[in-house]
Amino acid sequence: MNKYLDEKGYDFAVKFIHHEEVKIKGDGSEERELMRDYYKNALQSGEQIDIISSGAGFDGAYSYNEFVKNGYFIPLNEYFDSELGKKMYQAYPEWFWQTLSDEQGQI
Repeated sequence: MNKYLDEKGYDFAVKFIHHEEVKIKGDGSEERELMRDYYKNALQSGEQIDIISSGAGFDGAYSYNEFVKNGYFIPLNEYFDSELGKKMYQAYPEWFWQTLSDEQGQI
């Protein structure tokens, strides 16, 4: 992907981070780090993260709500006014967006 971006003249790169919440150590024991803790630590240490996969993992909905509460997400409401934003919004049922909205209606 980054080769393609370079060829097209973009001045950024994409880095995918695969985070496993449970890792099996050599001795067979488990090491756990929830996604919310991983992202929280990364953001607090100054790592730039543009896209976060939330709502998945062992504590899915809890992670999403924590990310909203801590300001890790930029509200999408204004984006939904654009042509592409309207298409994205219309691609999902209304109940989907309602589940992602906070108390002020921000998505």
